[in-house]
Amino acid sequence: MRTIGNCLGTGIVLVLLCFFSGGCARDQLAQNRDDSFLPYEQTRVGPTVLRGFLDACCSPLYRADGMIVTPSGSDFGTVSIRGNVFHLGVATAIDRRGYFLTASHCLAKGPFKVIVSYEGQIGGATARVVWRGDVSKGQPDLALLDAAIPLEHVFDWSPDFTNGESIVVLGLDVLAPHKVQKQCLGGKIGGVANGSETAMPQYQTIALDAPLLREDNGGPVADLSGRLIAINISSAKRIPAGSSGTAQRPDLAWLKHLIDEDAARPSAPKSH
Repeated sequence: MRTIGNCLGTGIVLVLLCFFSGGCARDQLAQNRDDSFLPYEQTRVGPTVLRGFLDACCSPLYRADGMIVTPSGSDFGTVSIRGNVFHLGVATAIDRRGYFLTASHCLAKGPFKVIVSYEGQIGGATARVVWRGDVSKGQPDLALLDAAIPLEHVFDWSPDFTNGESIVVLGLDVLAPHKVQKQCLGGKIGGVANGSETAMPQYQTIALDAPLLREDNGGPVADLSGRLIAINISSAKRIPAGSSGTAQRPDLAWLKHLIDEDAARPSAPKSH
């Protein structure tokens, strides 16, 4: 079985309970999503094409009770899921000790799982919520998760970014009822604003132009060198193609301290 490091395609296909709209509008949106990434198909991050790099650093996120996840088929990341699945989003790997960022509003009542590759096997790892922003108190719509397993591929943070800069986003594309696949998108930064001055942690909100869907929430917004700029937190409702989505970037010193402090605690049992 191939590992995440060998995956250069769009990867993970899940059997999930999800809703999607059909017809010409859906077909047009799917085409827009595919076309938006075409300028970056040959872009590389080291020895890996950008698409494969984004794929390797992200995991589908879902709420699951009594889940059984097994590999299905010969393609990397194809899995069959039996059980009750209640939510769908993306978890973005940011620390090799097992930590992910996602959108806070993706986290309904748990437990939560991420699809990961661990010791050559693909399956669902339980993700513990370390911290979750409270939007009602002016905090960012972000959450930190710990899957308690070593991660081979994670993002480094971009030190800065500019308005109008080209960006790429990884989300999830609905292929058919109960079936989704990772999807790479392209766009540009359309503006930056600071979050609440009184709320902690401090953060920035970034407008993006990309053909986003609600299933893309929690996914990475990265520059063309594969460095993480922010996390997509766009509305849980469907976003029209070509409109601006929203991402947030937390204070990086605060985030590092939060992860280091949590990692220093006794480890939780590994789940995979």
